Amino acid sequence: MLYCADCQSLCAGGERCPFCGSGRLRPVRPGDPVLLCSASQEEEGPIAGALGDAGIPYLEKTEAAGGVTSIVLGRSRSAGVRVFVPYGERERGRGILRGIGFLKDDPPARTAGEEAEEKRTDEKSGGAPAGGKGRKAARIFSILLFLLAVAAVAILTDALIDRLRFFFHW
Repeated sequence: MLYCADCQSLCAGGERCPFCGSGRLRPVRPGDPVLLCSASQEEEGPIAGALGDAGIPYLEKTEAAGGVTSIVLGRSRSAGVRVFVPYGERERGRGILRGIGFLKDDPPARTAGEEAEEKRTDEKSGGAPAGGKGRKAARIFSILLFLLAVAAVAILTDALIDRLRFFFHW
C-alpha cells in the first residue's frame, strides 16, 4: 500500500496518486494520517465522541472551505467534515464506526480476474469505456447540441418577428 503525502490518501499502486496526480508516493507508515470517513456536521459529534472514547487520535478537516459567506456567517451547515486517523489505527477506527452504525460492511473485494471479465463483457455489449476520453467527447457533443439549439431558437424567433412585422406593417 502506497501513501500520498500531498492529499493523505492510500493508493493501491502505480506511479501517481489517482486522486491528486502527485508522483510523490511512498510506503505508508503507521503514524501517517489517512482518511477514515467523510461526514456531515450532524454526524461529526457522535463520530468524534466514539473515537475519543476509544482513545484513537483523530483530525477533522472541513471539506467546503468557503468564500466570503463562510467568513461572515461561519461554517455552512451543509459543509462536510473529513476525519483522519493514524494509519495504524485505521482498522480499529473503522470497527468503531461500524459499531455505532456509521459504516456499513464493505462489499467483498473483486479479484483482478472478475474485473477483467466485467471489462470484456462491457466491450462485447458495446458499453462505452469508463475512461476520461469518452466523457470528454460526450461533453463536447452535448455543448455542440446546446449551441445548435440556441441558434435554432434565435433563427426561429427572428423569422417569427419578420412575419409579425409583415402582418402588422411595422
